[in-house]
This record gives sequence, C-alpha cells and structure tokens, in this order.
Amino acid sequence: MTLAQRGRYREEYKAYNINDARYRMEGQTDAAFINAREVTAGGIRPGRLYRGSTPFDPAFGRIELMGSYIEAHSIGGILNLANGQAEMKTGEGLPDYTSDMIEQGRVLTCHLGVDYTEPAAMRSIGEGLDRLMELEGPWLIHCSLGRDRTGVICAVVEALCGATYDEIVQDYMISYDLLHNIDMNPESLQYRLFKMRIDDILAAIFGTEIEALPGIDLRLAARDYLMRCGMTGDKIDKLERLLISD
Repeated sequence: MTLAQRGRYREEYKAYNINDARYRMEGQTDAAFINAREVTAGGIRPGRLYRGSTPFDPAFGRIELMGSYIEAHSIGGILNLANGQAEMKTGEGLPDYTSDMIEQGRVLTCHLGVDYTEPAAMRSIGEGLDRLMELEGPWLIHCSLGRDRTGVICAVVEALCGATYDEIVQDYMISYDLLHNIDMNPESLQYRLFKMRIDDILAAIFGTEIEALPGIDLRLAARDYLMRCGMTGDKIDKLERLLISD
C-alpha cells in the first residue's frame, strides 16, 4: 500500500476535529449548549416555531435546561425526531412540564435516520407534520442535538415559507457554531466542509444539483417534497398559513 500524495487530507482532518457536542465546552452558555432558538427564516413569524436539542434523553445532559426553555416559551406541541414513544421516559429526571406534555399526547415522534428520501422516513415526516398541526402552538422540533435532523426538517419548512437558500444555510450552520464553535467564515475550509452536509441533503430531497440550489424555486421544491412525503396540498397550505399568518 502506498500514498498517492503525502498529507493530502491533513487539513480536512484538522477541520473535522471538533469537540464532542455531548459534552459542554468550557465557557459555553446555557443557550449555546442546548442549541435552542426561534425559527424565523423566510416568512415564519416570531413565536410560532422553535428548534433545540432533546428534552427527553438524559444521556445528552440537557433535559432540565430544555425543559425550562420549553416552559418559558409556552411550547404547545413537540415533534421529536430522535426517539419513539416507547423510548421517552416520563419519570426520573424529567421536569414536570415536559413530563406532562408526554402524558397529554402533545409530544409526537418521527424517528429519522440519515436518509430523507427513504420511503418510510418520508412517510414519517409527512405524518409527523400532519399531526403537529393538530396541536396548539407554538411548536418545537428537536432531535438529539438539534443540529442535523432538526436542521433538515426546519430547512424544508423554511423553504416552504419563502426562505432563501442563504437563510436556510445560515440557520443550519448556527448549530455548528453554538455546539462546536467552528470557524464561521464562509470561505474557511471548516465552514465549507460542514456546509456540504446540508447542501448534499437539500440537493437529494429537492432533486437537483448542489450548484443549482441557490437558483431554484425552493418553495415549490419544498411543496413537492412534502407531497412525496404524503401530505396533501391542502395540508401543506395549512402548515404554511399557520406559520406565517397573523
């Protein structure tokens, strides 16, 4: 075995060498640690949609902070992308507010992997958003860290509500800044490497090339994807209306 080029991937290796987000960085604020924030890209009105890390899995050390965040923002419905109903626990460690939400049926589950074009995953996404609309808002979407799976579903919803490509990418990349403190200069190798993740996924689910993403009709692409996820046109219209209307 020989090397075609000595040190070819050294810089990429360094760029990918980020902290393990399961553990708190020195000096990291509560807000950065839980990666929780409003989603307001495009026409989404403030106070309608939030995103964050898991409020249910104690392995990630965030359930108390996320529970306080959920209560402070009067979250009415949650779409959990990381766990099935059987995996969520309503006992030890959970704050009363989030425990009560489980008991009241206000926490929906949509257990996703990494393939957002797999038929079962698409059905789960469509059903999850359909059912979320039945719950009084505001809503929270989360996975384990609120980074990748949450970022993708929020990207689709943002596109539906008129967000630009740059807005969608910026919202996705904020999680890498908060959780990993990466170099947020768009020209940096580290930024470009992690940005490739959302570009690859959006190109796959919207059926286009990465280079074409900034120029396509993202709202139309999001509608088409959600219809392939099993949502009807009327339901998609309702989702958009609930997020952007007064």
